[in-house]
Amino acid sequence: MRKRARSLARRPSQANIIAGFLLIGWGGKEALESGTLITNSDFRKILVGTSDSLRTQVLWQLRQWAFGNEDQLCERVLPFLHDVWPRHRALKTPLLSSHLVELALNSGDLFPDVVVAILPRLVPIRGGHLRIALDVGDERHLARRFPSSMLELLWAILADDVSQWPYKATDILGLLETAPETVADPRLSELRRRRAQY
Repeated sequence: MRKRARSLARRPSQANIIAGFLLIGWGGKEALESGTLITNSDFRKILVGTSDSLRTQVLWQLRQWAFGNEDQLCERVLPFLHDVWPRHRALKTPLLSSHLVELALNSGDLFPDVVVAILPRLVPIRGGHLRIALDVGDERHLARRFPSSMLELLWAILADDVSQWPYKATDILGLLETAPETVADPRLSELRRRRAQY
């Protein structure tokens, strides 16, 4: 499996298949019942030694399986982020940050815990790497339910240059401006200042 993962730089089309095998071997029901086939350490080494195509596919499939219709790996998301996802500085990139943020934005009730887990791995996201396309009119919007966690996330990913902010970021700031938990936070004031100068 490690050899296959390393070869993905030459064959990125196989990333989807390899990502599925890795996740099932690490956290699938059968693997957990019979003894994990891929350990945290093994999975982490594979992620360190492979390409971004596999890393992003692993995050995408984890998101689909944990928070999509299948709901197979929901209880494994936090262990994955704490024990598997690498902490290497070289992997703190806008691309990988955007995929980690998308995982958080789809995590529902786990959102605050996922944000805490991914914050040390995030860098500002520039350009088209991320769209925060969440309906701000929805009463269950994450910024309404967890304003402090949303502000933590935005503070970590919003660049100094407002033109590089993800789509809908300013709408979410508007929600945070009405939340008692965040309205007086100096980080929100700084983000509003940046927006006003743009």
